[in-house]
Amino acid sequence: MGFRILRSALASFLFYSLFGFLAIASPVRRNATQQYTFADITPTTDLQWFPCEEVYFCAMLQVPLDYSKPNGSQAAVPLIKLAAIINGTSGAYKGMILTNPGGPGNSGVESVLTYGDVLQSVIGTNFDIVAFDPRGIGNSIPLANCSAVPSSARRSLTPSGPDFTPSYYNNTLTAAIETAQACQIVIGGDNDAGPHMTTAVNVRDMHTKCTLVNYWGFSYGTYIGQVFASMFPDRVGHFVIDGVVDADTWVAGLGTASILFTDEAFASFFEFCHLAGSSSCSFYTGNSTKDIRHRFQKILSAVNGPRAEATNQTDASIVEIYLEEFKTLLFQSTYYPITFYPILSDALLLFEAATTNLTIDALINIGTVIDEKLANVKNVIVTQPALAEWFPAVYCSDGDASAYGETLKEFQPYIKALRSQSLIAGDLWAAQRVQCSVWSITSDDRFEGPFGGDTKTPILFVSNTVDPATPIIK
Repeated sequence: MGFRILRSALASFLFYSLFGFLAIASPVRRNATQQYTFADITPTTDLQWFPCEEVYFCAMLQVPLDYSKPNGSQAAVPLIKLAAIINGTSGAYKGMILTNPGGPGNSGVESVLTYGDVLQSVIGTNFDIVAFDPRGIGNSIPLANCSAVPSSARRSLTPSGPDFTPSYYNNTLTAAIETAQACQIVIGGDNDAGPHMTTAVNVRDMHTKCTLVNYWGFSYGTYIGQVFASMFPDRVGHFVIDGVVDADTWVAGLGTASILFTDEAFASFFEFCHLAGSSSCSFYTGNSTKDIRHRFQKILSAVNGPRAEATNQTDASIVEIYLEEFKTLLFQSTYYPITFYPILSDALLLFEAATTNLTIDALINIGTVIDEKLANVKNVIVTQPALAEWFPAVYCSDGDASAYGETLKEFQPYIKALRSQSLIAGDLWAAQRVQCSVWSITSDDRFEGPFGGDTKTPILFVSNTVDPATPIIK
């Protein structure tokens, strides 16, 4: 419907990490004239950097496709570097910080192109900022691209509204089956990307030639950090994992500790709208936070998917789409409140008006308006996995396969439990596990735990209590 999904989307899912083995490289100046693309670069077992994207440097690292067969088929991991700037005020060169944008399914290369300079300004200009495209994703070789997947399988599996109708999950399952079946054929072989996209495999890529790894990971990136530290505790350099994913529930494919405070995080909108006043919050109404919340709740109550379906309303399918788009925006706005709340405020007015005449054209118009507003926003990550298969290829392969083969009827207690945790995000989290119920590609290289250990360097853990997807659970 024209909405851009912010990932961390599926959860703040965003920031970074870095290969310690890169820290042995010498700093390189920017602004070289000859430019390369990843297609121009021959993969090598040692990192060879080439100027790319005007002020960056790119490399293709050759690694075994399957680490149990080091002399077998090879893979190529794309890396991008924003080089350190060494001058009289920055101090000596301090090495590299490897970043990962989270997801799973997002391109690390794109993350550095989007906000690498912001990270460098925070960390210090005497550090290189480096990221990679995980296995099967972005510019990696082999690529996980189920090109035979029909367009119907590209349906968004992002959050929607409360009390979704059974048709939502039926459609979700149908799309997931189409994707999974096509991917099993196209990328499911031993020499294809599919069986080699787990977090454990990506951690082995990070470890390939390292001495110590310096890493800053956010959201799903914190799971990468936890797996690395658990598998290679003696290679842990300076680690910050920010917005910490519960590793045990990740492996179980449940996410039951993720959305306990999502609705509380979103409730800040009502408070900030009231504080901003009518001049800065277009959705402002009444004289209190409670008045703004009441106006919002009227929008929700005006669109009742189960009631529309039960009474055979002709607009039942439009109601369902409305709820999906509405809740998608609500959930994503909790990740970027400073930037998104003004956009959300205007969007709520459009949604409010649409409730009186729910049509596809009205929803498309809302999506168009929001996209236009997003296009004018700077320094905000508005990204999502480019291909629908990248998320389940990692998430489902990391899991313990306990969801595989479950029916929608068997999922009902799980769906009910997540809905009770979050009105906004419950169905989103449940939809992720539904995808795994039909994802048949498995890997022999996945990390099952235990997590933890005595690392060479202490790790800094950073999280919020009221967080939309990675809260501290007291």
